[in-house]
Amino acid sequence: MPAVAPTKQFGRYQIIRKLGRSMTDVYLAVDDSRQRRVVLKIIEHSHDPVTQTILEAEKRGAAIQRQLHSIDPRILEVYECGEQDNCFFVAMEYCEGRSLADILQTDRRLDPARAARYAAEVCSQLTTLHSFQAEIDGRKRAAVHGDIKPANIQIDPQDRPRLLDFGIAKTITATHHLTGHNLGSPSYCSPERLKNAQVDAHADLWALGVTLYELVTGQPPYQAQTTRKLENLIQSRRPPRAFPPDCPPRLKAIIGKALAADLGHRYPDAAAFEKDLNAFLENRRTVAESERLQAWDSNATIERPGLKIVGVRTGRRIKMASALHQINHMVWALAAGLLAGLLILMPIAFLIRFWMNSAPLRAAQDYTQRSLADISGEWQLFKDLEHQNAFLGGLSPVSKLVQPLRARLIAAADDVIAQYRNSSNAAIDRVDWGKAQVCLRRAQELQPSAELAGKEALCSGYLRLLRNGDGAKADFERAANLAPRLPDPYLALGRMDIYTLHNVGEALAQFQEAEHLGYRLGPRENEQIADGYFWRAEQELREFTHGFNTRLLQAAARDFDRAQQRYEPIAGYSKVSDSLARLDRDEDIEAQWEARLQKQAAERARAKRHSTSKHRHQSLRQVQPVALHGQPGRTGVSLSRSMPSQLRCSHARNS
Repeated sequence: MPAVAPTKQFGRYQIIRKLGRSMTDVYLAVDDSRQRRVVLKIIEHSHDPVTQTILEAEKRGAAIQRQLHSIDPRILEVYECGEQDNCFFVAMEYCEGRSLADILQTDRRLDPARAARYAAEVCSQLTTLHSFQAEIDGRKRAAVHGDIKPANIQIDPQDRPRLLDFGIAKTITATHHLTGHNLGSPSYCSPERLKNAQVDAHADLWALGVTLYELVTGQPPYQAQTTRKLENLIQSRRPPRAFPPDCPPRLKAIIGKALAADLGHRYPDAAAFEKDLNAFLENRRTVAESERLQAWDSNATIERPGLKIVGVRTGRRIKMASALHQINHMVWALAAGLLAGLLILMPIAFLIRFWMNSAPLRAAQDYTQRSLADISGEWQLFKDLEHQNAFLGGLSPVSKLVQPLRARLIAAADDVIAQYRNSSNAAIDRVDWGKAQVCLRRAQELQPSAELAGKEALCSGYLRLLRNGDGAKADFERAANLAPRLPDPYLALGRMDIYTLHNVGEALAQFQEAEHLGYRLGPRENEQIADGYFWRAEQELREFTHGFNTRLLQAAARDFDRAQQRYEPIAGYSKVSDSLARLDRDEDIEAQWEARLQKQAAERARAKRHSTSKHRHQSLRQVQPVALHGQPGRTGVSLSRSMPSQLRCSHARNS
């Protein structure tokens, strides 16, 4: 195993790097005791219902996966799971290779035979899983995976698929009420799962059908701008978009059966699905071919009516006297025919040329996966076609391209914004804000809207932050005004209030606005708030050392405590560990100052008590020389000068 540089210790595991994040943090780590690489999943304990559901799912998934490996070595082995540092963790076998999602990013789509081979192997593993009876709480229960998708299928160095992430694997009987699709990926959820949270073996087969479609075409069968629209589209049971022309009809039939709208028309189990895939790979007839389901690409070709040949009856015999007249008519008829032909054929030729030139714009491109250079090339094609057809005005066929192109541009920009919003990474330079800004500008050029202008202002603000920050705050405030339903401008303003304006109070107000809009603060925002308190505490401590105002020292102590409360639950995230170490040093300095002040106050109190006692002692010594009751001393005159007035009067009366 090559030498690696660990960055953090978790129990006996040295964490090398983060592999990803879905519902849990997933790391590549080294087991010090066994000197082997492992995949380490870590879930911090929390009392909120979502975390509790995830914890329960991960514990159940680890138990199922451990039992499955004992009967099928293709399932990754779980080495250990348990509790450590207020976290539940799972250490499992690390599989070298790339996920199908990574392969799709580079290859766009797979050869149909290769895609079918991978799907058949996954079917084989699902057959093992679905026939497996998991031992949960002393009872035998059937199990399902629950999250089949390209990202959870790893291709090992031997080009074999391995199923990953059994973290939401379900035991159907015991947890049916917890098997909602919120723990799955909506793009791969079946209509039944979206409608009534029905997670069973059929849900796994549907997800595999979606995955196979994506491997063959390069994109999911259903796409929408929001999760709600995506779920509605899947539940509408409309057939997905057409296959590429080079997809074999036999494989089309298999995928069509796997994604049939009616559950009764789909494959009954993974074994039947695998059998048809193997038949396709061996060039044999499949079950799917024999069933007559609605064709997905019924509009790919247009049935053209046959041409009728109309016979022309010979007219009556032309007399020589009218020959010239008939010839004249024929010439005019020929001219009229040529003119009519030009009027008909020229528009047809024009439309054919437009159809061919606009093919890239009419294709169902996913701009979220395309580079800015590719998008700019298609935009230039659109502008060229718009210029060429401008003379047609409202009749221009370019108008049919506007809305699909605008939707793709908006989807690409929304994907960039969502990448940062949904990520726990605080680095803004890893997000392609330039791509989002260009896409939004062009979408507004097609059809402007206030929300798009707000999103563009948001991207502009982040780009200004990456340069020198000038004008960024104004852009973020403009974004908040133009797109009041978006939490993103408030997240950006909160970040600026922390690191540029150093106003943690204002930042808290901005983050609260984001929460009101449905955003849930994550480790990134909690670190930012903690940084704000930390900076203010250090500033208060520095000001205290100049004027020794105890109120500043007390304020610093409170802010150190607030920062610590925000840092500690996310220890290990970003630079939090370094901040905690620095905070500990600063708190020691603050404590030393507080102890010194308390010592000085105690010394002043003792000095004051000593001074008061000394004064009383001196007063008594001044009274002692007076002669009373025959004792030796000074005369009565001396007594009167040294005694208080009340005592002098009393002494006079007694005399």
